[in-house]
Amino acid sequence: MRKYYGLPLERNKVQFFPMNWTIVHPIIEESPVFGMTREDMLKGEAELFVLIKATEDTFNQSVHSRMSYHAKEMVWGAKYESMIWEKNGMITMDLSKLSDIREVPLTSEYIPDDKYEESEKQAD
Repeated sequence: MRKYYGLPLERNKVQFFPMNWTIVHPIIEESPVFGMTREDMLKGEAELFVLIKATEDTFNQSVHSRMSYHAKEMVWGAKYESMIWEKNGMITMDLSKLSDIREVPLTSEYIPDDKYEESEKQAD
């Protein structure tokens, strides 16, 4: 049986779209994924659906985007590289970095270390 949860976001609405935006769901005690490991997500066949609605400026038309990310596609222990930098007073955005990520330590006060280490061994 499938269960669907609306995930509260750090910012669920943007009035004016910035150059880039990372959608963030804080994993706190109220989150349905709180305390879950990669193995838990894989075993439960977790999938994230991302639905975005925006207004296109030129013709004031609604634009919809829908993506799905299965647990097998999720990257753990990584964050996006910045694709924006400032040089000589000019702000530059490098779209070739759109999907670039880097490893970050995956530790949390919400997942006991022994459970995290166990899930890492099973994932390998």
